[in-house]
Amino acid sequence: MPHTSEANALSNRGRLVAIRTPLKESVVPESRSRKKAVYTPPPAKSERKSYGDNPRWLAPTMVALFLIGLTWIVLYYTAGSSIPGMSSLGALGNVIIGFLFIVGGFILAMRWR
Repeated sequence: MPHTSEANALSNRGRLVAIRTPLKESVVPESRSRKKAVYTPPPAKSERKSYGDNPRWLAPTMVALFLIGLTWIVLYYTAGSSIPGMSSLGALGNVIIGFLFIVGGFILAMRWR
């Protein structure tokens, strides 16, 4: 084998396999180099856009709306027939009122940062 060398012999599951490679190297053209972008560091913390702090009333109001909605629904299902205002609203009205309080809590939760 005139074009193979012992360095090109590979072991393939216990067998020696000869790889034929030409002795003459081919010339490969060099690709164009790309210009690298200049590194710009991230802006300092003082330069970043600040959304501000939450209003002090936001978190307590959000939690209160969640709890009022949950309490309204639980009270309706446990003692709704004995509470005069709840019994006149009916089942759907009481569930809607409870969920409206909970939805109000979620709306405030979306504003919380």
